[in-house]
Amino acid sequence: MSEHPIVTSGVASVFLPVAATLLVSITAAAAPSARAGDGRAGRFELFAVASYEGEAEADLPRRFPSDIPRELTWEEGFAGGLGLGYNVNDHLNLNLTLVTGDADRTIDQETDSGIVQRPFRDGMDATRVEINADLYLLDGPLTPFATAGIGLNILSGSGRNDVSDVDDLEDENTLAYGAGLGVRWDLGDHLFLKLWYRSTWFAPENADDEFQLHSANLAVGFMW
Repeated sequence: MSEHPIVTSGVASVFLPVAATLLVSITAAAAPSARAGDGRAGRFELFAVASYEGEAEADLPRRFPSDIPRELTWEEGFAGGLGLGYNVNDHLNLNLTLVTGDADRTIDQETDSGIVQRPFRDGMDATRVEINADLYLLDGPLTPFATAGIGLNILSGSGRNDVSDVDDLEDENTLAYGAGLGVRWDLGDHLFLKLWYRSTWFAPENADDEFQLHSANLAVGFMW
């Protein structure tokens, strides 16, 4: 079965132009007045986050007597949520995020006439709860950062399918972990923006390997 690129064209086409435009704009704006205000150290922050997640695939086990290759596909889509963070110092931020969205999935199954897509007829909701550590490279208001975290991917609802030897989807909780890179801009003493790319891995119960979700993320927050 043919493989998709590691980073889907949808994520790349949305994230890269936005990231480049925002980075150039905020660098130009911050250069003449680069000030840290009260700084980030010892301050809490609350933020809203919006995400665009690309398509991901995981192999399904082959079952006798068909023994044909099949893939479970996580369809691309949007998600949103909230986060609460604490700045240990100007370089280290610990945060808890909750993001939710639709979990539309299909099974790609090879047949004599080609690949047939068999969607799950009932939709499911996906909620991801994560604890993350963000490492800011600079202590000023404009800084690139690296992020990594671990959490729980929660699927709720039911998903029925038309493949006789593949189980219907039910509520499922799986371990999720991820990492990414981005840029943060503190607009003043309280308001800030964050834009980052993140790769998240988790293993569905009825698949042989892990999903790898690529996402573009934007957060707008308030620090106090």
